[in-house]
Amino acid sequence: NLSEDSIEKCLQALKLGVEEARHFRNLVLLNQAGNAEERRHYAKQIIQSRAFRKLHPITQAQFEYHSEWHRVAIRELVALDSFREDPDWIAQALVPSITPAEARKAIDLLQTLKMIERDANGRLRQAQSVVSAGDEVAMASVTRFHQQMIKKGAESIELFAQAEREISSVTIGLSKKGALQIKTLIQAFRRELLAIAENDQGLDRIYQANFQFFPLSKEKS
Repeated sequence: NLSEDSIEKCLQALKLGVEEARHFRNLVLLNQAGNAEERRHYAKQIIQSRAFRKLHPITQAQFEYHSEWHRVAIRELVALDSFREDPDWIAQALVPSITPAEARKAIDLLQTLKMIERDANGRLRQAQSVVSAGDEVAMASVTRFHQQMIKKGAESIELFAQAEREISSVTIGLSKKGALQIKTLIQAFRRELLAIAENDQGLDRIYQANFQFFPLSKEKS
């Protein structure tokens, strides 16, 4: 937790070069960022460092993966029996549709990250069933992904019939212990969904499940 003055003193004591000093400052500011937009900004600055890219060549791609919702969706789209490696088909398969150029870039990125690969017949497939967010720098883009998907959850109320979606909510009073129990249940349920998806056959559509559990009042002092 360094002030701007303390950062400058550290830079002088460590005798860092211009790029090293910029990298150090960005690391400190990323750690101290007060909101998601600030974290994303400083993470992007870190990724732009030539030295960082040399040491962590995959992190920029990981950062970009969660930066746009359709890249995550396309990774799942690859697993469908009806999937076609055609940017125009991919672009139109998503709701809302994207551009063929965005679809092509997403496929290239997924291959770079080794999230998708070609089987013996040359067809694209998922390299693994579950994906981790990566390190702290890469995770700075995950918040943006959540924001995009929460917005899409709201839009789905108008886009899809009730039979195609499940949106409900409950407002309740809880103790800290009760809130922790609910968080644990949500985490366990998420793992159950992953297990169902991993063993499911004949996939024909991509779904998004959002879990939202947050306070509506201030904590009692």
